[in-house]
Amino acid sequence: ESGVLQHRSPILGRRTPDADAVACGDERLSYGELNSRADRLANRLRALGVGPEVLVAVMLERSTDMLVALLGGLKSGGAYVPLDSSNPRERLAFIMEDAAAPVLLTQQRLLADLPPHPAHVICVDDDVDETTGSEQTERKIVAPDNTAYVIYTSGSTGAPKGVMVT
Repeated sequence: ESGVLQHRSPILGRRTPDADAVACGDERLSYGELNSRADRLANRLRALGVGPEVLVAVMLERSTDMLVALLGGLKSGGAYVPLDSSNPRERLAFIMEDAAAPVLLTQQRLLADLPPHPAHVICVDDDVDETTGSEQTERKIVAPDNTAYVIYTSGSTGAPKGVMVT
């Protein structure tokens, strides 16, 4: 089914890097491909200053690109802020301004849905390929109490509130 991500066991990925790690519709990535693409993205994010406690906005449709973006953001040491493209532009603008994420990961087809923002934009379906950075990710020490992601909920006042999750 299109838009449904299916993920396999990470233990299998170490033993068999050519096995399917994720499938979404007709898209498939092996463990090796997923890890390689996530490492290249993590290195690019690190070069842009992403590390522990640095937020990365992520607005992607469900796809293998979404998993690459989330994993790459976490491998960089950063924390992701999911943005739902079906939300009104005003809500997206508020979240982007409030989070002040210096980098936004998205897809080419979603660029027109974005409100104005100062973030550096990386289109993971276009800008991150085999020529982007090294495949070896420098291992950063990320503590269990570092933020992994920030989810925005509507608070009791109706204004979105960011909740940091470790």
